[in-house]
Amino acid sequence: MGALIPTHSKLQYAGNMGFLSLGFGWDYGKRGQWETDLLLGYLPKFDGDDWHLTTTIKENYIPWSFSLKKNKSFIIEPLECGLYINTVYGEEFWAKQPKKYPSGYYDIAPKVRLNFFYGERFTYKIPEQKRTWLKAVTWFYEISTHDIGIISAVHNKYIQLDDIIALSLGLKFQIF
Repeated sequence: MGALIPTHSKLQYAGNMGFLSLGFGWDYGKRGQWETDLLLGYLPKFDGDDWHLTTTIKENYIPWSFSLKKNKSFIIEPLECGLYINTVYGEEFWAKQPKKYPSGYYDIAPKVRLNFFYGERFTYKIPEQKRTWLKAVTWFYEISTHDIGIISAVHNKYIQLDDIIALSLGLKFQIF
């Protein structure tokens, strides 16, 4: 039963999953090097008529970490990588090609995106005597791209790297 209780919550800004996403997740593995997150995001209206909700399921892998010699409370994780699947809710984001387009007009539906990312994390472990409900706080950044971006870049020489790369910033609040 304890394995079902989330071990952390996250707040993430940008990164192909909405303007702002909030969720929870689980740490596991011998050293807690794996994380699975479920996030709900908000995408404000920019050029469109409506705002949208997004959902994301994200898998993170953190192969190694080290602490500063004098103070074991500060931990650096120089590599974080993984993938996530994201969907946007709204009629203009379809999973099956609408009949108004000829068959095969679009190869990939815009409803679901497969994203790849890497990044870096910095954690402050709260000393045990000062803890209430929070064990640690982690600041992270991630650089990501998605399936359509990669496919478009391969087929279109005018698409530059900065057209398909996204930066996100986030906070992880370790509860257990």
